[in-house]
Amino acid sequence: MIASERSQNIIIIAMIIATVIGSGFIIGNAQYYGGSYILAGQLEVNLTDIHVSNVNTTDETEDPSIVLTFNLAIPAQADGNVRITFFGATVWLNNDLLSLTSFSLTPALADQYLYSNFDRNIAMSQTASSTSDRQAIIDAYLTSSWAWNVTLRYSFIVFDEPNTIMWRWFDFYTTDFTLT
Repeated sequence: MIASERSQNIIIIAMIIATVIGSGFIIGNAQYYGGSYILAGQLEVNLTDIHVSNVNTTDETEDPSIVLTFNLAIPAQADGNVRITFFGATVWLNNDLLSLTSFSLTPALADQYLYSNFDRNIAMSQTASSTSDRQAIIDAYLTSSWAWNVTLRYSFIVFDEPNTIMWRWFDFYTTDFTLT
């Protein structure tokens, strides 16, 4: 027991102030922690374009190329620490799996972070240099039948901790594309 009532009141007031400040930090940290998972969970991914070029049915030395463009957006308002560390895609054209396994992108570190109102396009491109891929594209060109199945996968980490890596997959089907 403290002898002076004044000293006791000062100690109680100091403890109340410390508690209020401490709880403010706890609430802020909880919002930041929860916001990281909100950002990761609210990421919307859309396939916006498939661009096919250099299709030449007579010149076998010219390889067609494909560019996949995706839009990534977060409509949520949240603060956190989430980084997308890798994008990869698998492409099927008219039920033929293209061997273009290197549709991939590792964003520069500055471009990996997600934030509120995030809205960005990413593009991955590849040249169809194998005979089977080239033939699948030429067959689609000659028949005017372009049915695309695209699986996009990406990895993300939270709080800059590599051990928190998680993966998400999105499947897209479309007959829309751009041919030049």
